Amino acid sequence: MMIKKVVLITLLLPVSVAAQELSTDRPDQTEAPFVVPFRTIQIECGFLHRNEKSGKSAELPSILWRLSLSEIMEMRIITTHLKNRTGEWKENGITPVEIGFKIKVCDEKGIRPQIGFIHHLVLHRIASENFKANNYATNFRFAVQHNLSDKVNLSYNAGMEWEPYRSTGNFVYTLTSSFGMTDKLSVYVEIFGTIPEQESNIHSFDGGMAFLLFPNLQLDVSAGADFKNPSENYFISSGISWRFSTKKYSN
Repeated sequence: MMIKKVVLITLLLPVSVAAQELSTDRPDQTEAPFVVPFRTIQIECGFLHRNEKSGKSAELPSILWRLSLSEIMEMRIITTHLKNRTGEWKENGITPVEIGFKIKVCDEKGIRPQIGFIHHLVLHRIASENFKANNYATNFRFAVQHNLSDKVNLSYNAGMEWEPYRSTGNFVYTLTSSFGMTDKLSVYVEIFGTIPEQESNIHSFDGGMAFLLFPNLQLDVSAGADFKNPSENYFISSGISWRFSTKKYSN
């Protein structure tokens, strides 16, 4: 029912930017270096189920709101409704909201790849009571993409993340390759990981596909697991992304 409503709303929104390729930051863990086109809003909504040895969690949903500020910059807001369960213990609510930006650093030219920079601030008090923290946190990463052909690209991220519940930081990395099977269907494979300052490293893999249902509407599915314990630590995800123009509202 929810997807039907989203599709209906999307079809009623302006689609003057439909000729420009819909580039999203999902379903993989790798953020794209591209910003949304000027005078557009893009919403990327994902549903995720994660199973770990210690318990289970679900994002229902996590939403990335992307608002164009200029030809080279976008504002970003991330909101997540999270459910956790460990044995008999449960928690449910909105995790701290993240707000930030993405900047296009440079376009691809010759051997130079397309590069973007992303930064978020975690607003530790803007959350459900049980998820509020005592400290702000931040994260940043560089996003890079090489177009190897018209159908294949190689992308990777590198950066740092700090959580509002901890004082230590984590180095994060991703590496993915995407393949355009048709004009509407693409698939990807990816490795990604976290290297904490004090805890054990976590290295994972995933794969999935994205389908362009309409020029401004994309559906996706993905799944992944940890290399160390794939039968215990894994996730499955699905999502929907859509973009619409704000030009008629700014005139």
